[in-house]
Amino acid sequence: MKKKLSIFAFSATLLLSSCGGLTGLGTGTGSDGTGILGSILGAATDGETLSNIIYNVIGLSKINEQDLYGTWAYESPGCAFTSDQLLAKAGGEVAAKKIEDELQNTYTKIGINRSNTTFTFNQDKTFTASIAGTKISGTYTYDKSDSSIKFKTLLLSTTGYVTRNAKGVSLVFESKKLLNVLQVIASASGNSTLSTIGEISKNYDGVRLGFDLNR
Repeated sequence: MKKKLSIFAFSATLLLSSCGGLTGLGTGTGSDGTGILGSILGAATDGETLSNIIYNVIGLSKINEQDLYGTWAYESPGCAFTSDQLLAKAGGEVAAKKIEDELQNTYTKIGINRSNTTFTFNQDKTFTASIAGTKISGTYTYDKSDSSIKFKTLLLSTTGYVTRNAKGVSLVFESKKLLNVLQVIASASGNSTLSTIGEISKNYDGVRLGFDLNR
């Protein structure tokens, strides 16, 4: 089993290198000289955790704008770190899982689920979205260099970040910006559970929160 995991970790490192996503990241050095990310991968205990770690750092697996085109449906709460150093400092996948569990409680109260939460990105730079059944639309611009995606609607303008995950993409925001998005949605829909989402406003340093999406 250990040999199998070592092979997986080695393959994961090759995948990250081939994505060109390590530029500017992984500047710390692990005990084996492979850097912080290498140390995290080496300490992971199963294949699922390894794959989750790969996709839990913004920018490690960049996507092209054309890969966004089409409709994406909500799968689960999403969480990503801004660097592999912060991933290591926060406790990696364990921290991410705890944050996602907290988000799940919030999303359940608001009523977010797969059937009523989707994002559609069009080639003409327009988008439509439904969050907990409340529809919004506007324009977007995507910058591959930092994986940022800027949304502009009549109700709000905000910046998120998009990165690959094991099943599709993660669309994540700074905690306060996610709170703003959900407050706008709750207000527009008359959702009386607005007071339940205050916990999202706490400062998660170096962590982005949002949605895991797939087709």
